[in-house]
Parts: sequence; C-alpha cells; structure tokens
Amino acid sequence: MDESKGGGRIGSSKYFGGQNYAKLRKDCEKKKALFVDTIFPPTNYSLFLEEGRHTDIEWKRPAEIAEDPHLFVEGASPNDVTQGILGNCWFVSACSALTHNQKLLEKVIPSPEQQEWSTKHRYAGIFRFCFWRFGRWIEVVIDDLLPTRDGKLLFARSKTRNEFWSALLEKAFAKLYGCYENLVGGRLSDALQDVSGGVAETINTRKFVEKEESASTSLFDHVKTSFDNGALIVAAIAAKTKEEIEKSLDCGLVKGHAYAVTAVRFIEVQKESIGAKIGAFFTGHNDREMLIRLQNPWGEKEWNGPWSDGSKEWELVSEAHKRELGITVDEDGEFWMPWNSFVEQFTDISLCQLFNTSHFSSQKRFHEDIHFGEWTTNGSKSG
Repeated sequence: MDESKGGGRIGSSKYFGGQNYAKLRKDCEKKKALFVDTIFPPTNYSLFLEEGRHTDIEWKRPAEIAEDPHLFVEGASPNDVTQGILGNCWFVSACSALTHNQKLLEKVIPSPEQQEWSTKHRYAGIFRFCFWRFGRWIEVVIDDLLPTRDGKLLFARSKTRNEFWSALLEKAFAKLYGCYENLVGGRLSDALQDVSGGVAETINTRKFVEKEESASTSLFDHVKTSFDNGALIVAAIAAKTKEEIEKSLDCGLVKGHAYAVTAVRFIEVQKESIGAKIGAFFTGHNDREMLIRLQNPWGEKEWNGPWSDGSKEWELVSEAHKRELGITVDEDGEFWMPWNSFVEQFTDISLCQLFNTSHFSSQKRFHEDIHFGEWTTNGSKSG
C-alpha cells in the first residue's frame, strides 16, 4: 500500500481520515448540496499512483449514469459484482463471496435503507462503508462520483444497470488503499479479512492431487464445513509468468484469476444401469458426487468440463434436486464442477473463518484476542 496516497491515514480514530458520516451528511442536507470528498477527490489523484497521466475518464453520479438509481435492487447476489477493467479480481471475488452472508454484508454496508435513494429523506450523495483494519472496523466515507467512459462505469459494476452498491463499495476500498491503481493485484486473504474481520488461511490444492483420495475428501469436508459455517471462500489459479495472467485455458477457466466459492455440496446422482437403479430403489441409496460452485467475477467464461452448464451429468440428477440447487444454464460466470477437477485445476483456495464473539452462542467455535501496538519513529516497536 502506498501511504503517500492515503493508505496510512487511519490513526487512532475509527473514522478514516477523521471523516464522520453523520456530521458530513447533516452538513450537506443543511446546505442542500451533494457531498464532494476532498480527501479522495474525483481527479487523477484518486485513480493513479502518478497523477500526470492524460485520461478521458469522467466522474459521474449514479443519477447521471442510470435512471432510478439504487444501492440495492432486489437484494445482493454474486451477479451484482462484475469486474471492470481494473485487475482487482482478488477484491471483486471477495465481494461476491460476501453476498452469501447477509449479516456480514450489513456490517460492511451499514444501515443500507438509510443510504438508499428515497423520497423519505434528502439525497446527499454520501455513502459509508466499513472495513476491518488492524483489529477493528474502520468507517470509510465517500461521495458517489464514479469513474466512467462514454457514460459507462469503468470498474466494478452490477449486471443490473441501476444498482450501485458494488461500484460504491469498490470506491471506498480504493480510498482505503490510496487509489484505484493500488487495487491492481492483491492477496485473496487480505481482501477476505478486510471485508469480514475473520482469519484467513490459504491452502495449496495441488498438493492433494498426488495424495490418496481420502486426503482430497478430507479437504472437501473441511471446505464444506467452513462454507456451511459462514466462511468466505475464494479460489484461484496461479500464473507462473506475467504472460499467463488472465490467459484462458481450454477447459474454460482463466489463469492468474480469482473465483468466489458460492456453494459446496454433495449431489445425489441416480444410478445409470437398470440393475443399479433397482438396487437403489430397494436400498434408498444413490451415488453422491462432491461438487463445488464458483463465480467468475467477469460474469462470463465458465468451466466447460464435467458438471458444467448443460452437461450430460445433470441428466442423472432429479428435476426436484436441480430445482433445489437452483440449476440454470446461463452465461453468467457461475458454474459447478466436480471436486476432483477443482483440485486438479485450481492452485489455491483461501478460507476466511469468522469469529462468533457472543458469549451466549452455542455455535461459538473460535476464541478471539486482539492486541494493539505501534511502530515508532525511533526504531523501537511493540505488538
């Protein structure tokens, strides 16, 4: 992070840059003016590490981009977060994973109904988001001016043209990191922790390829249990060279790219042979497949192997089970794939376990201790 671009201005306050959302909004409403952020202004300063670049980027407010703008349209889903021209799939995938935890989403985007465009209150062009930094939640305030070209959003956006939560959340994250360019290339675990306050672990999946099948099954059980308990999970295929970054593979996946995990399931599969079907009828048992569902933040380019959209394997799944799984055949970037193929194709999977700090919860699984310290200018350090 480049601290000269604002990345280090957290200090002792829970308000990033000392900006208090409630006070700023009240002031804007009193003046009947839309908020313009002086700390993260709508200029090249907020876009690039070096300000002297020529650009045709225009900063526009949502009402100038789409009719009837909203923070959310029919709630949040992975399809609300589509990556733009910025190489920040590590963050976009984390946001996509975040949509599966409504309670946590409301922590990152507090009081969304009060921030929403509404006839019940004057719109002030100001939003607030919260990120976990250095052991606490930090509130980041932004204006609603977004980078566009030819009237279209350049960076993260929703497939629903008048929905803006993902674009605004990305802007707040860029402000936290100093500028948009600082979001190019990052660690999956950092993004997961920043939007959750949890603890992330990254597992090299390739080392399970040559091990016994039981090892891969144990990893699947660990990932499934973590997902069922609310963990945010993102997977990636590492690129060995710069030339390999975002290179499409024959199987439909992309190297040097991150994907959000949106489901981890055992799927009941009907027997293919007549004898097996008769046996299953009397025993009540079918085969089970270990499947994982992922979301490409590009909103396209999907796995095209076994269990992909429209593949023959789905013919072995009952219609009722497919409805329960929400199976669709769309080029929306979301797809299922078998666990064994996932382990072979993906190199890393990052799981961010969440803390349940309630003393009264029967679901408490982790104990949390937070210690604060600081680096001082004389070279001594603590914590």
